[in-house]
Amino acid sequence: METISFASKAEFVRRAKQLAKYDRLHRVPVGKQTWTYADGHQGETEWGLRDGTVASNLGYMASIGSGSLKSRRDQHLLNEIDLRGGVTITIDWGE
Repeated sequence: METISFASKAEFVRRAKQLAKYDRLHRVPVGKQTWTYADGHQGETEWGLRDGTVASNLGYMASIGSGSLKSRRDQHLLNEIDLRGGVTITIDWGE
């Protein structure tokens, strides 16, 4: 298991672009990944279920956050970061 935390949507967009370059994140995780917001609310995203690497999915989510791509569901996940005071993403590598 690995966790990555972001205090705001802006930080997520900025850091996700950087994290997408890390070799350790160019792996496919196991199952759904859990997003736990600072207020305790949880959301899920399907990283791994569609053979996406964490790096490629962070890059995709950063594109959603910057407005380059459109996805209502994923935009909602990102908007919740500011509304709920931050987010911690738990990645299950299955190790």
